[in-house]
Amino acid sequence: MSTKIHFELHLISDAETGCGLGNEVVNDLLARDHEGRPVLRGTHLKGLLRAEIEAISAARGWSRAVCDVCFGRGGEGGDDGMIGFVRIADCRPVSEAGTHTIVRTRLTDLGVVHGSTLRTTEAVSAGTVFRGRVQLAEGAPLVVDLAVRLALMNLGAVGGGRTRGSGACRVDVAGENSEPGALLRTLDDVVRGGIPEPAPRPCARVKRASAESPATLLRLIFHAEDPVCCPEIPIGGTNVIRSGLGIPASAVLGAVISRLAQGDAALADETMGDPRTRAWPLLPVALPGDACAGLPVRVALSHRMSKLPDATDRHEFRDAAVEPYDWRTVASSSPLKGTDGVLLRADDGSVVLWRGGDMPRVVSAHAVHHGGRNLFTVEAMAPMIFSGWISLPVRAADALRRGLEVSSGVAFGKSRTVRGGGRLEIADASWSDAVHGWHDRVFVLQSPAAIPDDWDLAADSAEAALDRLVRESGWGRVAPKDPGGSDLRVVSQASCAVRFGWNRHGVGPGVGDSRQLKARRVFLPGTVFVLEQPPSDLTGQMVRGLGVQKEGDADGRLQGLGAVLPHPGIASRRYAPTPRPVEISSDGAGLWAIEWWRASGKAGPSASQISALCERIRGADGAAALDYLKGQSARPDRTWDRWKSVSRLVESAIIADAARARQALRTWQDLTIIHRGDEER
Repeated sequence: MSTKIHFELHLISDAETGCGLGNEVVNDLLARDHEGRPVLRGTHLKGLLRAEIEAISAARGWSRAVCDVCFGRGGEGGDDGMIGFVRIADCRPVSEAGTHTIVRTRLTDLGVVHGSTLRTTEAVSAGTVFRGRVQLAEGAPLVVDLAVRLALMNLGAVGGGRTRGSGACRVDVAGENSEPGALLRTLDDVVRGGIPEPAPRPCARVKRASAESPATLLRLIFHAEDPVCCPEIPIGGTNVIRSGLGIPASAVLGAVISRLAQGDAALADETMGDPRTRAWPLLPVALPGDACAGLPVRVALSHRMSKLPDATDRHEFRDAAVEPYDWRTVASSSPLKGTDGVLLRADDGSVVLWRGGDMPRVVSAHAVHHGGRNLFTVEAMAPMIFSGWISLPVRAADALRRGLEVSSGVAFGKSRTVRGGGRLEIADASWSDAVHGWHDRVFVLQSPAAIPDDWDLAADSAEAALDRLVRESGWGRVAPKDPGGSDLRVVSQASCAVRFGWNRHGVGPGVGDSRQLKARRVFLPGTVFVLEQPPSDLTGQMVRGLGVQKEGDADGRLQGLGAVLPHPGIASRRYAPTPRPVEISSDGAGLWAIEWWRASGKAGPSASQISALCERIRGADGAAALDYLKGQSARPDRTWDRWKSVSRLVESAIIADAARARQALRTWQDLTIIHRGDEER
């Protein structure tokens, strides 16, 4: 069972917890979550804790093993390295965090501003309390627990500008009653007694097994608690890591096999070699707090949506693979455009499209100091609910159920010590009931499908190669093109590319002695094919997937390749998250906010103007806010007219209780944003 260390970080001075990105006005914006709330990134906190442990180790004469057992060590020259026991999540404020901007510059010897030195950064106000957790993996030795607690209590500042006094903080560790000195003495005794060598990471090997019973299909639901980054393509020359819109099937199978190997290595080996083993990607189905909108399917290449809504605020959806259409019937003012995302099939049979561009993401940029690497920009999927399928032999399915009941924590994607964490659970769902009413002849590729290396495709089109792969994979014949003659009336669409990767289980054709896999020609997810006749054994064919089975793993099943799902149907609407209710307290702040909102009406101050006033209130000091409010009367009429009806009310509230007025301004700002959103809709 893993251990969680909970703590609260109290800011004593303003903290510049930047995300590494800026705009035309601010050079460094605060790190924020997908809802705009300031956060303290787990990557930053991990670096600070590592620095603290390294400093303590150097002062006490300890070896580097203390830091390695906590945070791991990268592999070099074929060495797998060492996996750390510490996992750190983003820290979030306990209550609403105040923010403001800090402007700095450098003066010349003459006392004037030095050219090009003006810099503006965002900061979180002193007094903000962040709440976070550090999770220790199962089997973590005592030295890890003690070292992390001591490093947290020894943490004196966070964010940028720490040498100038920014970000000074105090950390309270929940349940920790020992003084730092006592912790240090205990830790020193443990280190002197010897640091245990971590057990090697469980690594399954393919042990061939024969399928004697039907596969057990399980529906997996992953509740992400942190941003998830699962890139679909390698890092380019710009060092930008961009996540795909789901968790690949290879990552899902790898996590399940690793979980099985922790409890029963032999069972993991048999599961890897069992032809009933197949994973599908985990795709987004809802935002946190929402009910799952349905069963997800990666949208087909043939699925299209109108660019603009009609007079009733609805979009038009078409799919040439499901229902051929005449492009001349589409309004020229709103052409149909290709979409990327997921189709969600609800229990009532309706289909919802959640576009990839509408899914929230979190972008950050940071420099990696350890190892001498450069600046990285990471675009990760925001915490969401993901869902998918996995097929396992009965013994493995039962073992997975028992294991998740004991501990459901798992992490996916890159930098799993600071991203991708959450809870994995198995939902009660029947495969036959789930796909009832779905198209039984139209199928959509969910993960890349390997094209055999010995195929010469120089003279073939992508659709011709797909037709051949479908037939040789046992699916039957692909239906011919619709005889209507229109180029849009096609029954299949294919897209090809080259993909490669690596895995530590050594599965798949590799490059030399490394764990890197050689490049493979593949069909990309979203490829759609239509059969002349439905498969006689749909479940069995889904487990076999799309790929020519040969000796070894030529079809790439254990690399997550070839996962296919039936087409759920044409979307009827876009996915819309459930509106979050606005809670307004009945105290003075809530009543003030409602009074100002009603008094100002539609022509009142904008949300940004209210925010500018709010940021000028520091604790109980509202002098700067009063000056700002008075200055609005000297501005052009169109600006002053926004404040005129409510200026005296706000001024009186700031004079009476500046701290409560600040809370009321934030609530007023929220009401303004909501009202503006309603008008736009």
